[in-house]
Amino acid sequence: MKILLVEHNIFTLEQFKKMLEKNAIECDLISCQTGGEALGIAQEGHPDFVIMDIHQPCIDSLVVLKILKNLNEDIYFLIIITPKDYMWLEKAISLGIDDYLIKPLEELEFMTRVKIAIKSREKKIKRTRSTELEKRIKDRTIELIEANKKLLAEITERKKAEGALRESEEHYRQIVELMPSAIIVHSKDKIVLTNTAAANLLNVTSPQMLLGKSIVGFAHPEFRETLREQIQQLMKYNQVSKKIEAKFTKTDGTIVDIELTSSPFSYQGEPAIQTIIHNVTERKKIETELQKADKLESIGILAGGIAHDFNNFLATMLGNISLAKVYKDNPDKIYEKLDNIEKATLQAKELTRQLSIFSKGGDPVKKVVNIEELIMNSTYFALSGSNVSCEFFFSEDLLPV
Repeated sequence: MKILLVEHNIFTLEQFKKMLEKNAIECDLISCQTGGEALGIAQEGHPDFVIMDIHQPCIDSLVVLKILKNLNEDIYFLIIITPKDYMWLEKAISLGIDDYLIKPLEELEFMTRVKIAIKSREKKIKRTRSTELEKRIKDRTIELIEANKKLLAEITERKKAEGALRESEEHYRQIVELMPSAIIVHSKDKIVLTNTAAANLLNVTSPQMLLGKSIVGFAHPEFRETLREQIQQLMKYNQVSKKIEAKFTKTDGTIVDIELTSSPFSYQGEPAIQTIIHNVTERKKIETELQKADKLESIGILAGGIAHDFNNFLATMLGNISLAKVYKDNPDKIYEKLDNIEKATLQAKELTRQLSIFSKGGDPVKKVVNIEELIMNSTYFALSGSNVSCEFFFSEDLLPV
């Protein structure tokens, strides 16, 4: 309880103090001698109880009373007056004083009024605090109700979002199951969702048998590191991977050729990777057969060309033999034809040697040759049997190799 004593007479002021101390009034007592001082103290300290003489120097006490009431209308005012101050008393009552005393003061009356004032003020403070507490409780209750409404709305929205997410995930699972391609969703190096196509690809009876396993574990040993690096890059850069070819090992040990494409994905609120796998084993077999057919066709063309060249050599030989018979009486002509037969025979021998090296994959012969002759002979051999002709243009300063 803060009590402010305002009395211009120093003797009377000290008398008030002694009476309060003598009667053991527990309070924070503040005293001053002028109304101006009282206004300054009230603005800083907000007293609960003011005892003030109606007569104040330099400033009208009613002005002081009015200002203090404006500062805090709950201040308890006890005014000290003289018998001549009834006109002032009426004005003071209109301004809201709570009690008054008439000089000269008796200690018993003064202390009785002070105690009544203190009890009245304490009750008022309790009522005010109780009212404030009730208001705070009411405001807090309103806040809690509003917070509960917001929380309920958030919970409702969250449930709707969770329901929509579950529906979306269920729809996604159905789409994955209906896809003809093998689809595997893996998170933290474990398969969390897959379909029947993936189960068939890896030779298991149901997709559930793949859950919890590592997709890298199904990769052929020579492709595991490549697949692991791809997964790390996807998680790091969050981009769709390029299509890569690899081999997977089924549960029965069979190796299949596959093509796979992976992309970052979110599954059940966790980062994941969706991998689409195509079994290309049959396609690889067809490609191999086509390559074999292409090789056989090339060999057929080469064989035809060689046969054609041999026919040419044989025709040359037979022609020169026939001419040699015609020129049996002319040694020079016979020699010329025999020389032609020898050249054709040597060319056939060289062609046979090349064919033997080609078929057996023989060791290469290392020797210094004329680059022009080498290129021309190789070209003619490659074009044997075809209808393709070739023109050669060589620099004049080519060195042997």
